[in-house]
Amino acid sequence: MKYIPLNPLYVYLSLLGLLILIAFFAPWVAPFDPLKQDASARLSAPNLTHWLGTDGFGRDILSRIIFGLRPTVIILFTVGIFTVFIGVVIGVYSGQSTSWVGRLLMRFTDIVMALPRLLIAFAFVAILGNGVFNVIIALVLTSWPSYARLANTLIKNISQSDFILASKMLGISAHRIFWIHLLPLCLPQIFVKLAIDLAAILITCAGLSYLGLGVKPPNVDWGGMVAENAEFLTSHWWVVMFPSLFIILTSLLCVLIGESLRDRIDSRFVTQ
Repeated sequence: MKYIPLNPLYVYLSLLGLLILIAFFAPWVAPFDPLKQDASARLSAPNLTHWLGTDGFGRDILSRIIFGLRPTVIILFTVGIFTVFIGVVIGVYSGQSTSWVGRLLMRFTDIVMALPRLLIAFAFVAILGNGVFNVIIALVLTSWPSYARLANTLIKNISQSDFILASKMLGISAHRIFWIHLLPLCLPQIFVKLAIDLAAILITCAGLSYLGLGVKPPNVDWGGMVAENAEFLTSHWWVVMFPSLFIILTSLLCVLIGESLRDRIDSRFVTQ
Protein backbone atom coordinates (compact mmCIF):
# COMPACT_ATOMS: atom_id res chain seq x y z
CA MET A 1 0.00 0.00 0.00
CA LYS A 2 1.49 3.29 -1.10
CA TYR A 3 2.10 5.82 1.67
CA ILE A 4 0.58 9.23 0.98
CA PRO A 5 2.13 11.96 3.14
CA LEU A 6 -0.33 14.20 4.97
CA ASN A 7 -0.18 17.80 3.84
CA PRO A 8 0.33 20.08 6.90
CA LEU A 9 -1.82 22.76 5.26
CA TYR A 10 -4.86 20.48 5.36
CA VAL A 11 -4.23 19.74 9.03
CA TYR A 12 -4.02 23.44 9.91
CA LEU A 13 -7.12 24.28 7.87
CA SER A 14 -9.00 21.42 9.57
CA LEU A 15 -8.05 22.82 12.98
CA LEU A 16 -9.22 26.27 11.90
CA GLY A 17 -12.49 24.79 10.67
CA LEU A 18 -12.90 23.00 13.99
CA LEU A 19 -12.49 26.29 15.88
CA ILE A 20 -15.11 27.92 13.65
CA LEU A 21 -17.55 25.06 14.29
CA ILE A 22 -16.95 25.27 18.04
CA ALA A 23 -17.62 29.02 17.93
CA PHE A 24 -20.82 28.48 15.93
CA PHE A 25 -22.12 25.73 18.22
CA ALA A 26 -20.80 27.26 21.45
CA PRO A 27 -24.12 27.01 23.37
CA TRP A 28 -24.19 23.25 22.72
CA VAL A 29 -20.45 22.60 23.15
CA ALA A 30 -19.78 24.59 26.33
CA PRO A 31 -20.38 22.50 29.46
CA PHE A 32 -21.58 25.48 31.55
CA ASP A 33 -23.16 28.88 31.19
CA PRO A 34 -20.17 31.25 30.75
CA LEU A 35 -21.91 33.98 32.79
CA LYS A 36 -23.12 31.82 35.67
CA GLN A 37 -21.31 32.61 38.93
CA ASP A 38 -20.75 30.03 41.65
CA ALA A 39 -19.19 31.38 44.82
CA SER A 40 -18.65 27.88 46.21
CA ALA A 41 -16.47 26.94 43.20
CA ARG A 42 -14.52 30.21 43.13
CA LEU A 43 -10.92 29.82 41.89
CA SER A 44 -11.18 26.03 41.68
CA ALA A 45 -8.16 24.34 40.17
CA PRO A 46 -8.65 22.19 37.03
CA ASN A 47 -10.67 19.09 37.98
CA LEU A 48 -13.08 16.55 36.52
CA THR A 49 -16.02 18.97 36.77
CA HIS A 50 -14.27 22.13 35.58
CA TRP A 51 -11.58 20.90 33.24
CA LEU A 52 -9.73 24.22 33.09
CA GLY A 53 -10.79 25.46 36.53
CA THR A 54 -12.88 28.50 37.43
CA ASP A 55 -12.15 32.20 37.68
CA GLY A 56 -12.52 34.71 40.50
CA PHE A 57 -16.32 34.69 40.15
CA GLY A 58 -16.66 30.91 40.01
CA ARG A 59 -17.33 30.86 36.25
CA ASP A 60 -16.13 27.90 34.20
CA ILE A 61 -13.02 28.90 32.26
CA LEU A 62 -13.46 26.33 29.48
CA SER A 63 -16.99 27.56 28.76
CA ARG A 64 -15.83 31.16 28.69
CA ILE A 65 -12.97 30.28 26.33
CA ILE A 66 -15.42 28.53 23.99
CA PHE A 67 -17.78 31.52 23.97
CA GLY A 68 -14.76 33.82 23.57
CA LEU A 69 -14.19 32.18 20.18
CA ARG A 70 -17.28 33.87 18.79
CA PRO A 71 -16.13 37.53 18.80
CA THR A 72 -12.64 36.36 17.84
CA VAL A 73 -13.87 34.56 14.71
CA ILE A 74 -16.23 37.41 13.79
CA ILE A 75 -13.51 40.04 14.12
CA LEU A 76 -10.83 38.04 12.29
CA PHE A 77 -12.96 37.15 9.28
CA THR A 78 -14.69 40.52 8.99
CA VAL A 79 -11.46 42.46 9.28
CA GLY A 80 -9.77 40.11 6.84
CA ILE A 81 -12.49 40.43 4.19
CA PHE A 82 -12.80 44.22 4.31
CA THR A 83 -9.06 44.80 4.65
CA VAL A 84 -8.23 42.72 1.59
CA PHE A 85 -11.09 44.22 -0.43
CA ILE A 86 -10.14 47.85 0.29
CA GLY A 87 -6.42 47.22 -0.09
CA VAL A 88 -6.71 45.28 -3.35
CA VAL A 89 -9.10 47.79 -4.93
CA ILE A 90 -6.81 50.74 -4.12
CA GLY A 91 -3.62 48.86 -4.98
CA VAL A 92 -4.89 47.46 -8.27
CA TYR A 93 -6.36 50.77 -9.38
CA SER A 94 -3.19 52.73 -8.58
CA GLY A 95 -1.04 50.00 -10.14
CA GLN A 96 -2.84 50.15 -13.48
CA SER A 97 -3.71 53.84 -13.50
CA THR A 98 -1.37 56.46 -14.97
CA SER A 99 -3.42 59.41 -13.71
CA TRP A 100 -2.69 61.64 -10.73
CA VAL A 101 -5.45 59.93 -8.76
CA GLY A 102 -3.52 56.66 -8.66
CA ARG A 103 -0.34 58.40 -7.53
CA LEU A 104 -2.26 60.35 -4.89
CA LEU A 105 -3.81 57.16 -3.52
CA MET A 106 -0.40 55.53 -3.11
CA ARG A 107 1.05 58.60 -1.40
CA PHE A 108 -1.88 58.54 1.01
CA THR A 109 -1.25 54.81 1.53
CA ASP A 110 2.40 55.51 2.37
CA ILE A 111 1.38 58.16 4.90
CA VAL A 112 -1.02 55.79 6.67
CA MET A 113 1.62 53.02 6.66
CA ALA A 114 4.09 55.36 8.35
CA LEU A 115 1.76 55.83 11.33
CA PRO A 116 2.07 53.47 14.35
CA ARG A 117 -0.65 50.97 13.58
CA LEU A 118 -1.27 49.73 17.11
CA LEU A 119 -1.49 53.18 18.66
CA ILE A 120 -3.81 54.41 15.91
CA ALA A 121 -6.11 51.41 16.45
CA PHE A 122 -6.21 52.15 20.18
CA ALA A 123 -6.99 55.81 19.46
CA PHE A 124 -9.83 54.93 17.07
CA VAL A 125 -11.46 52.57 19.57
CA ALA A 126 -11.03 55.09 22.37
CA ILE A 127 -12.83 57.70 20.25
CA LEU A 128 -15.53 55.41 18.84
CA GLY A 129 -16.08 53.44 22.05
CA ASN A 130 -15.60 49.75 22.76
CA GLY A 131 -17.57 46.99 21.07
CA VAL A 132 -17.06 44.44 18.30
CA PHE A 133 -18.22 46.79 15.53
CA ASN A 134 -15.90 49.63 16.56
CA VAL A 135 -12.97 47.24 16.95
CA ILE A 136 -13.56 46.00 13.39
CA ILE A 137 -13.64 49.57 12.06
CA ALA A 138 -10.42 50.48 13.87
CA LEU A 139 -8.55 47.38 12.66
CA VAL A 140 -9.73 47.75 9.06
CA LEU A 141 -8.73 51.43 8.93
CA THR A 142 -5.23 50.61 10.16
CA SER A 143 -4.64 47.34 8.24
CA TRP A 144 -5.54 48.03 4.59
CA PRO A 145 -2.43 50.09 3.51
CA SER A 146 -0.02 47.16 3.49
CA TYR A 147 -2.35 45.22 1.18
CA ALA A 148 -2.73 48.20 -1.12
CA ARG A 149 1.06 48.51 -1.35
CA LEU A 150 1.49 44.77 -1.97
CA ALA A 151 -1.25 44.68 -4.64
CA ASN A 152 0.24 47.76 -6.31
CA THR A 153 3.70 46.20 -6.47
CA LEU A 154 2.43 42.83 -7.71
CA ILE A 155 0.29 44.40 -10.44
CA LYS A 156 3.17 46.52 -11.72
CA ASN A 157 5.63 43.62 -11.73
CA ILE A 158 3.29 41.12 -13.38
CA SER A 159 2.17 43.71 -15.97
CA GLN A 160 5.75 43.82 -17.26
CA SER A 161 5.96 40.05 -17.71
CA ASP A 162 6.58 38.70 -21.19
CA PHE A 163 3.32 36.75 -21.39
CA ILE A 164 1.30 39.86 -20.43
CA LEU A 165 3.07 41.95 -23.08
CA ALA A 166 2.50 39.16 -25.60
CA SER A 167 -1.20 39.05 -24.70
CA LYS A 168 -1.49 42.78 -25.34
CA MET A 169 0.27 42.39 -28.71
CA LEU A 170 -2.24 39.69 -29.65
CA GLY A 171 -5.05 42.15 -29.09
CA ILE A 172 -6.47 40.64 -25.89
CA SER A 173 -8.46 43.27 -24.02
CA ALA A 174 -7.09 44.83 -20.83
CA HIS A 175 -10.24 43.75 -19.01
CA ARG A 176 -9.69 40.10 -19.92
CA ILE A 177 -5.99 40.24 -19.09
CA PHE A 178 -6.78 41.63 -15.66
CA TRP A 179 -9.39 39.01 -14.71
CA ILE A 180 -7.67 36.00 -16.33
CA HIS A 181 -4.00 36.72 -15.55
CA LEU A 182 -3.24 39.65 -13.27
CA LEU A 183 -5.74 39.18 -10.44
CA PRO A 184 -5.35 35.35 -10.10
CA LEU A 185 -1.57 35.78 -9.88
CA CYS A 186 -1.85 38.51 -7.23
CA LEU A 187 -4.39 36.95 -4.90
CA PRO A 188 -2.32 33.96 -3.65
CA GLN A 189 0.41 36.26 -2.30
CA ILE A 190 -2.21 38.51 -0.72
CA PHE A 191 -3.92 35.57 0.99
CA VAL A 192 -0.58 34.39 2.36
CA LYS A 193 -0.02 37.81 3.90
CA LEU A 194 -3.56 37.86 5.25
CA ALA A 195 -3.18 34.49 6.99
CA ILE A 196 -0.01 35.67 8.72
CA ASP A 197 -1.49 39.07 9.58
CA LEU A 198 -4.51 37.45 11.23
CA ALA A 199 -2.20 36.53 14.10
CA ALA A 200 -1.30 40.19 14.62
CA ILE A 201 -4.96 41.17 14.35
CA LEU A 202 -5.88 38.61 17.01
CA ILE A 203 -3.19 39.86 19.38
CA THR A 204 -4.24 43.49 18.79
CA CYS A 205 -7.86 42.58 19.50
CA ALA A 206 -6.83 40.82 22.72
CA GLY A 207 -4.76 43.86 23.68
CA LEU A 208 -7.71 46.16 23.14
CA SER A 209 -9.92 43.97 25.32
CA TYR A 210 -7.21 43.80 27.98
CA LEU A 211 -7.24 47.59 28.15
CA GLY A 212 -11.02 47.68 28.32
CA LEU A 213 -11.39 48.95 24.73
CA GLY A 214 -12.54 45.73 23.09
CA VAL A 215 -15.62 43.55 23.42
CA LYS A 216 -18.21 44.95 25.81
CA PRO A 217 -19.08 42.93 28.93
CA PRO A 218 -20.92 40.70 29.59
CA ASN A 219 -19.81 39.29 26.23
CA VAL A 220 -16.82 37.02 26.68
CA ASP A 221 -13.45 37.77 25.12
CA TRP A 222 -10.05 36.16 25.69
CA GLY A 223 -8.24 39.43 26.30
CA GLY A 224 -10.97 40.50 28.69
CA MET A 225 -10.63 37.21 30.58
CA VAL A 226 -6.94 37.88 31.11
CA ALA A 227 -7.63 41.44 32.29
CA GLU A 228 -10.40 40.40 34.71
CA ASN A 229 -8.19 37.87 36.47
CA ALA A 230 -4.74 39.43 36.20
CA GLU A 231 -4.57 39.82 39.99
CA PHE A 232 -4.63 36.03 40.39
CA LEU A 233 -1.67 35.41 38.07
CA THR A 234 0.79 34.47 40.83
CA SER A 235 -1.62 32.65 43.12
CA HIS A 236 -3.96 30.84 40.70
CA TRP A 237 -2.03 30.39 37.44
CA TRP A 238 -4.78 28.62 35.46
CA VAL A 239 -7.09 31.64 35.52
CA VAL A 240 -4.78 33.66 33.25
CA MET A 241 -2.73 30.92 31.63
CA PHE A 242 -5.47 29.13 29.69
CA PRO A 243 -6.98 32.20 27.93
CA SER A 244 -3.46 33.40 27.13
CA LEU A 245 -2.56 29.96 25.81
CA PHE A 246 -5.53 29.96 23.44
CA ILE A 247 -4.53 33.42 22.15
CA ILE A 248 -1.01 32.15 21.48
CA LEU A 249 -2.07 28.86 19.88
CA THR A 250 -4.69 30.46 17.63
CA SER A 251 -2.17 33.09 16.52
CA LEU A 252 0.37 30.34 15.85
CA LEU A 253 -2.22 28.44 13.81
CA CYS A 254 -2.78 31.50 11.59
CA VAL A 255 0.96 31.87 11.04
CA LEU A 256 1.35 28.17 10.20
CA ILE A 257 -1.47 28.40 7.65
CA GLY A 258 0.23 31.39 6.04
CA GLU A 259 3.63 29.68 5.93
CA SER A 260 2.13 26.50 4.50
CA LEU A 261 0.30 28.48 1.82
CA ARG A 262 3.56 30.22 0.93
CA ASP A 263 5.41 26.90 0.65
CA ARG A 264 2.64 25.47 -1.51
CA ILE A 265 2.69 28.47 -3.85
CA ASP A 266 6.50 28.43 -4.09
CA SER A 267 6.57 24.70 -4.86
CA ARG A 268 3.92 25.14 -7.53
CA PHE A 269 6.00 27.73 -9.35
CA VAL A 270 9.13 25.60 -9.01
CA THR A 271 7.44 22.54 -10.53
CA GLN A 272 6.12 24.65 -13.38
